[in-house]
Amino acid sequence: MASLKIKLRYIYLPFLGLLASSLVLYNTARWLLDIKLDILPIKSELLDFWLPIILGCVLVFICFKAPVKYLRGTGAWQDDRMGYQFVFSFALALPLIISQNNITSAPFSLIPLTSASIIQLYPNEKFFSITPHQLHFRHCLQTQYQDSITSRSGTTYYFHAFYSCSLRHAPNHWLSVMYYKSHDSKREGVSLQQDQQQFYAKARDDFATFDFNKVSYLERLRPSNDLSKMQATIKHHTMTEEPVVLRVHTGSFENRSGHRYFDTVLALAIACFVVLAMVGLAKLAPVSEWPVNHKNIAQPDLPSNSNGSMTNKSRRRRKRKKKRRK
Repeated sequence: MASLKIKLRYIYLPFLGLLASSLVLYNTARWLLDIKLDILPIKSELLDFWLPIILGCVLVFICFKAPVKYLRGTGAWQDDRMGYQFVFSFALALPLIISQNNITSAPFSLIPLTSASIIQLYPNEKFFSITPHQLHFRHCLQTQYQDSITSRSGTTYYFHAFYSCSLRHAPNHWLSVMYYKSHDSKREGVSLQQDQQQFYAKARDDFATFDFNKVSYLERLRPSNDLSKMQATIKHHTMTEEPVVLRVHTGSFENRSGHRYFDTVLALAIACFVVLAMVGLAKLAPVSEWPVNHKNIAQPDLPSNSNGSMTNKSRRRRKRKKKRRK
């Protein structure tokens, strides 16, 4: 019981504090600097995924490098400090990553527009509603590209096909219909090139029959790889400078991605449970392996070996502490 109290007090509760503070501070900083003031020249992929992962690893390494040394698991986790740090980093980064979908979607309301030409009057808004009969296009352009992510299990390819149409009454604003597909060579039954050609052909046919009367709302795209590719295509074919790209949606605005905070709460619960389970099941190292003057650990409460008896060193330390108190 004493061991469990020490693990909860010096490892688990500090982790909860670090998790809560990092979640609040990171989302507050992003909302202020990126969404409200728009002064961060960083793409969404970095802010949504890579920076939370880097932040989680750095914070866990700094704050839990010492306490993790004294956790002892079983089997492969007998003395795996990096394993504990990895799980702690994952548990810290997961809620951060999931919450980015909320911070970039939930705070915004739907702005009704009487004309497509007044979209430029709302530079800090993200979602707009407009009646379909006001959508008149001059011409449309196609953007296609491919990227990939490589891991230990192999390489996953991602195909992108975007069709951007210029608004007649707002030449600098483009509506985009976006298509995506992933390809895993180990799971797919066709080759990469064949799957790519089939996807592009299907996207082209789908856009040819796309009904803009079913568009329910528009979403202004934030800086990302997708936006950069579409803007490059638009600039190449037109004289437009810094075109504004609006993604079309046909679903309900109330059911949009990131509107509810359930996913973030679930991610927090999973992270807290995983860390609690690992800390609870782990054993603490014997007292003889702890620093003599460690400020964060109550050494007298720790058993020195498996049967709970104390070593001579532990007895001498306790006697010295009693003399100092007197």
